[in-house]
Amino acid sequence: IIRQVASSMVKFKYMKRIIIYFCIAIGISLADTVYHIPIEGTIDLGLPPFIERSIAEAEENNAKAIIFEVNTFGGRVDAATQIKDVILDSKVPTVAFINKRAISAGALISLSCEKVFMAGGATIGATTAVDMQGNKASEKVISYMREEMAATAEKRGRDKYIARGMVDEELEFPNKIVKEFINDGEVVDTIEEFISLVDVVSVATPTNTHRSIGEILLNNKKHVLIEKPIADTTDDAQALVNLAAEKGCVLQVGHIERFNPVLGQIEERLKDPRFIEVHRLSPFPNRSMDIGVVLDLMIHDLEIVLHLVKSSVKSIDAVGVPVLTQREDIANARIRFESGCVANITASRISPEKMRKLRVFEGDSYLSLDYQAQEGQFYWKEGMEIKAEPVQVEKDEPLKLELEAFVECSEAGRRPAVSGYEATAALDLAIEITELIDSGNRKD
Repeated sequence: IIRQVASSMVKFKYMKRIIIYFCIAIGISLADTVYHIPIEGTIDLGLPPFIERSIAEAEENNAKAIIFEVNTFGGRVDAATQIKDVILDSKVPTVAFINKRAISAGALISLSCEKVFMAGGATIGATTAVDMQGNKASEKVISYMREEMAATAEKRGRDKYIARGMVDEELEFPNKIVKEFINDGEVVDTIEEFISLVDVVSVATPTNTHRSIGEILLNNKKHVLIEKPIADTTDDAQALVNLAAEKGCVLQVGHIERFNPVLGQIEERLKDPRFIEVHRLSPFPNRSMDIGVVLDLMIHDLEIVLHLVKSSVKSIDAVGVPVLTQREDIANARIRFESGCVANITASRISPEKMRKLRVFEGDSYLSLDYQAQEGQFYWKEGMEIKAEPVQVEKDEPLKLELEAFVECSEAGRRPAVSGYEATAALDLAIEITELIDSGNRKD
């Protein structure tokens, strides 16, 4: 018997199948009573009393389990702490089902449950405390949250070091802890030890470390795949490009969208783009708060547009608005090229839903692509009619294709599709757009 607490029946039909799976997984009879309680949206002070009443009702009805369906970017720490205390005191076994994300305060609530299950692609963490402007909180507040997470994890028999790491981005993990999560390979203490073990390296560290780490690797003649953006500044980016050329090493940059199978449809069908429209929207990621959405998301599309247009920039109009952070969280750039092509690019990290779409127009045809679904539609003029057909895309995982291409280029000594040159050009344009947003000016 499944008792539904405050959620739509349409969604409940989907969750009923999930709950039945959980009952089987944790050894509960389908004849027993199970409570399903959603924890969605922003966690505020109205939620703890609701959770407390729901748990009390479950206890009164001799429920065999309570399943909390979690999908939240977080909210008030005090509210989450109250919920955590109530869950820890529950006489009914508790399960957290992280449907999409358990960010910030949502992670604390999830860790307080006896069991945690996650849907494919779901995430948990990013529990660093921030103020109302999205700025990192004081060390005193972070220290409290770090130990709150650690104590909750330890109470449920989970690793308190990992829980602390969800809060403190500067926390260093002892090798003995890291090794528990590595099935194969070796953990080393220094980059010098690391260099002796590898031929090619993927660098996925904070952007402000890209140059220093990249230079060490390139000086030791290691081929490098470095995450986007290539560096903090164009000077640092150019230094990496020059060093890679001097050492004869491959330098590839992780503009992963270039490896999305749908992009090949544009290169095959369109040769002279006249207008490009791009939308890249996502929910707030609770990361990269030191940079704006232009350097965080829009830079993907800036690199692709430069690749497609192959022309110098003539003028730029740009606008951006900070919403949850001190940097722009939503931005639009209108770029006019010397060739006459115009690109209109919108990026947001405060959207309720994800969207990654691109439309490219020529004189008598245009192509509409969905990066996320890896689908598209091709339209063209035939006489006085507009014809349309779906594009055929062989779907694949862009990250896999990117890594395969990197290894192949490293083995053959071939220049990658997104080398340091292309990445530096995209970074230069992104920085220019960011500066225009900050100044409120237009560049002609």
